[in-house]
Amino acid sequence: MGFTLLVSDDDNNYAYRILEKKHQLPPEGDPIGVIIRVYPEEKNWENNVLPFSVYEPTAVATADGIVNLGERVAFTNALHRNGRDAIVEIEIADVVRYCDKARYEEADKIGVHRCENGFYIDRILPTGRSQNGDA
Repeated sequence: MGFTLLVSDDDNNYAYRILEKKHQLPPEGDPIGVIIRVYPEEKNWENNVLPFSVYEPTAVATADGIVNLGERVAFTNALHRNGRDAIVEIEIADVVRYCDKARYEEADKIGVHRCENGFYIDRILPTGRSQNGDA
């Protein structure tokens, strides 16, 4: 059925399956490189922590500064041992735009949305813009 079983320290079974969601990219956009890495919380205090997940979706940047992703990037804290806070790193054109907890307000302001089972990103907003487009 496509689920991935997670090993847990609490003797419970957990499984997940991320549903794909493709987006049509704006034709007026310019292709741009995007890498989104998801780390355990230890990334905040340890230097050599490896990411749990790495995503490289196709993306285009439009004149308004929005980076539109060709597919949804979704992740959950359940992927991380002990359910600790996920750290999300968003790199655009070789520049890290954000690297901190996915649950922070700053993450929401650039396009990291919280959902019932974790977080997702459909587009990355320029710094200083809210989700509804206000400056």
